[in-house]
Amino acid sequence: MVTVFSGCKKKDTDIDVAKRIVCLSPSSGEIICAVGGEDKIVARTDFCDFPSVMNKFPSVGGFSGETISLEAILSFKPDFVYGSSGAHEMLSESLSSYGIKVFLSDCSSLDSLYEEIEYIGKVTDCSKRAQIFIGEMKRSIEMDTDIKDTADKKVKVFYELWNEPFISVGNSSFINDIIEKSGCYNIFSDIKEGYPEVSEESILERNPDIIILPNDNGYSLDNIYRRKSWQNINAVKNKRILQVDGNVFNRPGPRVVDAVLELRQFAFGK
Repeated sequence: MVTVFSGCKKKDTDIDVAKRIVCLSPSSGEIICAVGGEDKIVARTDFCDFPSVMNKFPSVGGFSGETISLEAILSFKPDFVYGSSGAHEMLSESLSSYGIKVFLSDCSSLDSLYEEIEYIGKVTDCSKRAQIFIGEMKRSIEMDTDIKDTADKKVKVFYELWNEPFISVGNSSFINDIIEKSGCYNIFSDIKEGYPEVSEESILERNPDIIILPNDNGYSLDNIYRRKSWQNINAVKNKRILQVDGNVFNRPGPRVVDAVLELRQFAFGK
């Protein structure tokens, strides 16, 4: 679901086209550029690094609200600030007091991502391109009949977002949707929380066929293969651990298509 603050509405009549946008989350820059609205961007954060055009914009600080300078944001005189729920609420009230519209993304599925892209298309006066892009995403992700038949066998996936403690993804995370759209099954899809802490015992019991390891969680493939208690997990026995680019899999943006297709190829060879 998309979270909207400070007077931003999803009704067409309530949406004013933004002229000066500050991006506070990496996915926000990716979405704006995907719909063709990069000419509206005036500043970003240090982590807004894709596509490469984002690097030309000045930075207002790091990713979280604690590391971003409110004064720096205000110095760019934005009329729209685009951030993420859970990271930038502390800035939204202050920005609102200056009459600045703030949009905080809270994607829990690919459908909510499509909704967000459509909304940002309107904000940037790029609605037509946004609609075309959404259509292209959906067509790219659609499974062919052969994969649908294979997917019925329920290839079980464990997504190791973090370790010590183990953190994975539940059914209110868009990453859960990436796994499902690839034709696989998230072993923690029965947990409502988006990013739950899970026990090692529960991972062993659910016995995943594939383990996904983002490259930014501090662990390598060898770290997992050397875990003594994991030697009987199907994914370890069969060497089915996929190390992925965390910037692609963990950002709710246009590159979720690449994530779906990469996992599908690894799981089914298609």
